[in-house]
Amino acid sequence: PALGILSGPILARALGPEGRGQFASVMQPITVAGAVASLGFPAAVAYFIASGGNSDRVYRRALATAAIPALLTYAAMCWYAGIVSHRQGISFTVICIAWSAIVLSAVVQIRRAYWQGQGRWRKLDAERAAYAVTRFGIVVLLALLGVVLAEAYVAASLLAFVAAALLLFTKGSPSRSESLPTSGEIVRYSVLASIGTIAAVASSRLDQILMPAAASSAELGYYAVAVTVAEVPLVLATLSARNALQLAAVGDSNIEIFRKTRVYIVVCIGLIAALFVAAPYGTVLVFGPDFATSASSIQLLSIAGVASLVSLVCGSILAGRGRPALASFVSLVSLLVTVLGFFMFWDSMSSLMAARISLISLVSSAVVGVGAILKVTQPRPARQEGAGHRQGASKELAVEGNTE
Repeated sequence: PALGILSGPILARALGPEGRGQFASVMQPITVAGAVASLGFPAAVAYFIASGGNSDRVYRRALATAAIPALLTYAAMCWYAGIVSHRQGISFTVICIAWSAIVLSAVVQIRRAYWQGQGRWRKLDAERAAYAVTRFGIVVLLALLGVVLAEAYVAASLLAFVAAALLLFTKGSPSRSESLPTSGEIVRYSVLASIGTIAAVASSRLDQILMPAAASSAELGYYAVAVTVAEVPLVLATLSARNALQLAAVGDSNIEIFRKTRVYIVVCIGLIAALFVAAPYGTVLVFGPDFATSASSIQLLSIAGVASLVSLVCGSILAGRGRPALASFVSLVSLLVTVLGFFMFWDSMSSLMAARISLISLVSSAVVGVGAILKVTQPRPARQEGAGHRQGASKELAVEGNTE
């Protein structure tokens, strides 16, 4: 999170509002398209492995099945690249090359789920840390060299992503279980979960995907800075949600899940509060006077961050209890409100308006999420047959994760 804060002003000062907007117009769609490309398979892999499935066999089966949606998504994004290229003045070829990372992103997400299902948090944390450090180092180097092309910083971010992802592809421990869900079970869970995973990512990134078509590069640059700052604490929210899914899958109660993830939650809320207070003074000091407009958006998105934390954790708990459709509905609420907001205010879209829409959408999602987990309190295994065996295996996985 600290490196995320530090790299933000470096990018802003090196590129200016317009260049920062161009950078966001290329990078942000990769996040949403990557979620679409993976089609809920990461959630399915984490769930079935945590529920006692053979980790290597579940991973291979999901990876083979996910290839088709990943390639189709990339093809669709190449079409959208023409629109972004025309509006933002970026080479169509450069965008298509950068967006090829969408397919790799789907593979990496499934591999993360492989370790998530086993509770191997240090492996996942190492990958996140390596990406942050590598990306920061390259961005600083480019800034010191006086590089002002947004495309160069896009290449730097993607290079850091590839380098860090290599840490995930080491050989895992042999799985003691021979249980393997059928392809139909994996696809069914994935499709149901995909509604939520895609909606969760889309609702947080859709504004930045739609803004290149609705607003100028400068307005997108102001908003990109606000999002960059306000989303830093959400790294901790993502970690809370990641752990919550695995803990719910092995049978922990709501109270136990909160107790085991409380460090992430408390620190996340503390960072959000600090950003809200510091935004009016720190934005100009850190990013420069050109980005003073971003301060109000940062404050609104900081409040939205608390709601995002709640909805992410609630959705993960529901998914871990075998209720992917209900988990998806939590995120879908936010997505629908975001789409409605942009439709209503398309002609008057600005950084501040986008922040207001984000706040309302995430609060709506959080309210639905809290209501849902209060209704669903008992874990539901993925399959009824052999449930006792899987429960025992799940407990062993949990012990392994705690030991590590």
